[in-house]
Amino acid sequence: MPSALRRFLRAPARVAAVGLLALTMLAASLVQGAAAAALRHGVDASSRPLYDILVTAADAGAARPTVFPPGALSSAVSALTQDDVAAIRALDGVEVAAPIGHIVLPNLWSSQLRLRAPLDPAQLTPAAESYRATVRLITDDGLGERLVSERIYNLALDRSTAPTALPPEPDEANSTDMCPIGPVAVPCSLFGWNSGSSRAVAWLENKDFTGGFGYQEGGDVWVSLPDPVFIDQSVTLIDPVAEAALLGGAAAFLEPLRELGGERSRSVQELERWAAASATPTQRVIRQMVEDIASSREQMRSTPAYAEYARLMVEQGLTPRDEDLAGPEATYIPLLVADAPEHAPLRAELTLEGFGPLGDFAGRSDQDFYAPTFPDALRSGAPGTPLGTVSQDAGVLLDAFAPGTVDLLWPGSPEPEPLEPAWAQARTIQLGDALVVAPSTPSAVQLQPDGSRTARLDGRGFRSTLDVAGSDSSAQAGASLDSDPTVLGVESVFSTPRRAERGVAEPAEYHAGIAVGRFTAADLDGVAELAAGIPLGAYDSPAAVLVQDADGAKRAPTAITPALGGFGLLGAETTAFGDIRSPVWRESPAVDAVRVRAAGVSDYDPRGIASVVALARSIEDAGYTATVVAGSHADTVRVTVDDYAFGTMDAAAGQRVGELGVVEQRWTVLGPAAGLTSAVGTGMLLLLNTVLLAVLGLLALTEFGAIPARRRDAATLRELGWRRSRIAGWFAGEQLVGLLLVAGVCAIALAAAPAPAVAAPVVAAGVVGAALICVTATVRATRPREAGTVSAETLERSFGVEYRPEARVVGGALHGNDAGDRGAASAPRAQRRLPGSAVSWGIQRAWRRPAAALPMAIAVLTAMATVAAFALAMTEITGHNAQAQMGAQLAAVAPQLLLALCGAGVAAVLIVRSRAQSAREGRELRAVLEATGWPNEERRRAALSASLAVTLASVLLGSYLLWFALGALGVASENTIVSSALAAGIAVAVLLLVPLPAWRGASRFTRKAVVPDGDAA
Repeated sequence: MPSALRRFLRAPARVAAVGLLALTMLAASLVQGAAAAALRHGVDASSRPLYDILVTAADAGAARPTVFPPGALSSAVSALTQDDVAAIRALDGVEVAAPIGHIVLPNLWSSQLRLRAPLDPAQLTPAAESYRATVRLITDDGLGERLVSERIYNLALDRSTAPTALPPEPDEANSTDMCPIGPVAVPCSLFGWNSGSSRAVAWLENKDFTGGFGYQEGGDVWVSLPDPVFIDQSVTLIDPVAEAALLGGAAAFLEPLRELGGERSRSVQELERWAAASATPTQRVIRQMVEDIASSREQMRSTPAYAEYARLMVEQGLTPRDEDLAGPEATYIPLLVADAPEHAPLRAELTLEGFGPLGDFAGRSDQDFYAPTFPDALRSGAPGTPLGTVSQDAGVLLDAFAPGTVDLLWPGSPEPEPLEPAWAQARTIQLGDALVVAPSTPSAVQLQPDGSRTARLDGRGFRSTLDVAGSDSSAQAGASLDSDPTVLGVESVFSTPRRAERGVAEPAEYHAGIAVGRFTAADLDGVAELAAGIPLGAYDSPAAVLVQDADGAKRAPTAITPALGGFGLLGAETTAFGDIRSPVWRESPAVDAVRVRAAGVSDYDPRGIASVVALARSIEDAGYTATVVAGSHADTVRVTVDDYAFGTMDAAAGQRVGELGVVEQRWTVLGPAAGLTSAVGTGMLLLLNTVLLAVLGLLALTEFGAIPARRRDAATLRELGWRRSRIAGWFAGEQLVGLLLVAGVCAIALAAAPAPAVAAPVVAAGVVGAALICVTATVRATRPREAGTVSAETLERSFGVEYRPEARVVGGALHGNDAGDRGAASAPRAQRRLPGSAVSWGIQRAWRRPAAALPMAIAVLTAMATVAAFALAMTEITGHNAQAQMGAQLAAVAPQLLLALCGAGVAAVLIVRSRAQSAREGRELRAVLEATGWPNEERRRAALSASLAVTLASVLLGSYLLWFALGALGVASENTIVSSALAAGIAVAVLLLVPLPAWRGASRFTRKAVVPDGDAA
C-alpha cells in the first residue's frame, strides 16, 4: 500500500493549499522582522539619535507622512494631554518621554505707536492747527514692499508752550461721593482724583475712531495712535526637566525654566528669592519689579484714603488688608523669551498735510468730549499743504515681549535721545485663550528620478493679524480664516489654527506670563546640530527661498521673509518657551508629540533594534502612533505654493492672490525605520487576514471536495473488513503530513521571529483552522453515505434543465427533435421548467450549480481583496524607505510581497480548478445538448452566460464591498485602491472565460485537481 506521504503528494491541489498556508504563516512571522531588517540596513549601528520614537495621536484614517515641513512633528489633527504623557512614561522600556507642543497667543497688544511733535517756543498762548496724518505700516515678504495698513486721521494739535493745568471745578473739589473698599467705604475725594483737569493739546479721529487725546511732556506733545497693532506670539511648550534629560548640555539655556517651572504659578516672593540668587539682566529686572511693587504698596498705605480705610476696619474689629485696595497679589507663569527674534521687517511711515488754524479747540479742557470743527477741505479729502514724510523702523511692534514705543517724529524735528533699553523693565503678557497650530499638509509629495523631492502646498484660507482694531481680539477671532484676501494686512494661511480646548477655570483664574530668561538663535542652532536631521519641531528653521516663478521661469534665489502671523508660508519662529505642565496648559490637549528614548539602548545593534521595535509596538498597542526616527535626515524639497496673497502698495487696489511659484525648503525626510510600526498597520492587517482566509478557504474547498472520492475508497476498504477507526487513521495519515509541514514551518518562523508575541496569534489561528478543516473532512469522509429514495418527478424537476433538455421554448415556438406528438407532449413541461433563451438558461445554470460557481467567485474575490489590501499596505509605507539602500527597501516590503504572492497563488489554483471542472462538465453537457438539437452557437452562448454571471457579479460585489470597507476605515486613496482591485478582478474573469485551445488536453495538475463527479483528489 502507498505511504501517507505518497498519498499526500498524489493530490497537487492539496499540496498547493498546504504550501500556500505554510508560506502565509512564514510571512506572518516576518511582519516585524522585515521592519527590523530595514532598520539594520538603513541605519548605522554605531549611531544613536537624540530620541528613538516620535509618539503622536492616532487619528483614524490619517496617513503617515514621509516628510515633515519645518516645525511639524505630526500630520495628526488631534493632540495629546498630560494624561497621555504619563501613560507613555509608564510603559516598560521608556527612559525619557519629552512632550512638546506649539501654540500661538493671538492678537496680543504690543508696543505703542506714538506721534511725537516738538513744542513751538514762539507760541506762548494756546493755538491749535489742523492736520491730516496718514500712518502706514509697511513690510517686505522678500518679493518687495507691501502695505500692512493705512490709516488717515484728522488731527488737531496745540504745540504752544502755554501751561496745561486747569483749576478744578467747584463741584469736583467738594464732592461727597463714597468709594467702597472691601467691607467699608471712604470719601472718594481722599484719593486725590479731583485735583483738576488739563488743557487739551491734541484731538485725533478717523472713520473708525473718535476722541483720541494727547499730552504734553518734556518739550513735546505726545499723541498715542489707537490700537496700532495686534500680533501673534509663537510659544513652544516643553517639560524643561525631560528636555534637559533629552538634550543634555544643549538644554542649558532652559535652566531658568527648569528652576521656576512646574505645575503651579509663581508668587512675587518666589520670584524675588530666585532673582536674589544671581545677577543676570533678567534677574535684575525682576528684582526691580519686586521693589517697585513693594514701593507702590508702601505709598498706598501712606495715602489718606488708606488711613481712613484702616481706621474704619479697626473700628469694626477687622484687620486691614492691602488686597482690598490693590487687589490680590498676582502670580506669574515663567517664560523664556527670544533675545532678538527674527520677525518680518516692519516700518512705520507718517505723512503730514497742514490745513490751517483750528480756533474752537485752543484752550478747551481735556474733559470736553466733542470734536472740533475741522476745515471742510480736510473732511472732504482735498489735499493740504505738504509738511513731509518720515519713516521709522517698527519691528518692535511685532514682539509682545519687548516693552517700549515706536515714536513717529514730526517732519524736520531732530533725532531724540535714545530710549530706555527694552529690557530695563519686566514685561508680562496675558496667557489667555490660545490657538493650536494644526500642521500644514503638503500634497503630491513625490520622489523624482534624480533623487530630489517635490511637493505642493495650497492655502487654507486668509487671516488678518495686523490692523484689526475694532474686532474681537480673542482666540475665536484669531482662528477665523474668512478674511477678505483683497484687504490690506490679510495673509494666506497654510497651517490651520484652531482654538485650544481649556479645562474648567477657577472663578478668579488669571494667568500672566513673565520673562525669566532669554534664548538666542545660537541656542536653537546648537540643538539642531545635535539632532542631526531627526524631526525637531520648534527647533527647526523655516527658511524658504523662491527659485521659480508661477509661469515656470527660473529666477535668482530670493529669500522669503517670515510671515507676520503664525500661520503663513514660513509660520513664525518661536518667540517664547513655556512649561507645558503649568496650570495654563495642564488641562488642555496641547501636546503635539512626545519624543521617546528607549531605555538600555546604546547603539543600534540587533539587541538595540529589538528593544526599540518592542517599545514602538507597546506604544501603538496603547493607542498611539509611534514613528521610529532613526536614519532621518534633512533634505531640500521643491514646494509649489498656491493661494499666496502678494500684497500691494496701493491702498485703493486689492492685493492679488495666486500661485507664488516654487520655493526650496529644508524638510525632514523620515528614515527607513519610520515604516517600522506601519508594517502592522491597517493595510498589513487586512492583507494578512485576507490571504489567511483565502488559503484556509482553498484548503477547505480542496478537502471537502475530496469527500465523495474518499467515501468510495472508504466503502471499498469497508468491504475488505476495515473498521471505521482504521479507515479514519488511513485518511488522517495524509492530513497529518500536511499539518506537520505547516507546524514545522511555523515553529521555525516563530523561533526566528523578532516579535513572536505579535506573530503567534496569527500563526495559531492558521494552524487551528487547518486542523479543524482536516478533521471535519476526515470525519465526513469516513461516515457511510445514507441511502434514500427520490421520486421520478423530483428527479425530473431537479435535473431536467441541467441534464435532460429534450426541448425548449424560444420566443413561444416549439423546438425539438420531432415536430410530432413527442414534441407536443413535452412542450408543457418545457414551458414550465425551461427559460426562454440560451442566455437565461446559462444564468440559471450558474445559480443552480454552486459547486462550479463558488470556486470562480472565490478566485475573483480573492484576487480583488489581495490586490486592494496589498495596495493599502504599500501606501502606508511608501516613501519611508525611498532613501534607504536596496537591501533595506526589499526587507521592508518582503512580508507584503510574500503575502501578495500567496493570495495570487490561491487565485491561480482556483482558476486552474475552475477551468478543469468547466472543461469536464462542458464535454458532458455538450454531448447532451448536441443530442437534443442545440446549435453550437447557442451552446457557447449558454456556457459564456453562466461564466459571466458568476464573474461579473463577483467583480461588482467585490468593488462595492471594498469601497464600503475603505470608506469606513477613512482611507483617503480609496479610488486608486478600488481601481487596482477592479483591474485584478477583471483579469481573473478574463482568465476564467478565455477558452483553452481545443487541441490541448488537460494537464496532470488539471486532471488531478478535479476528478470525475466533481471529486477533488
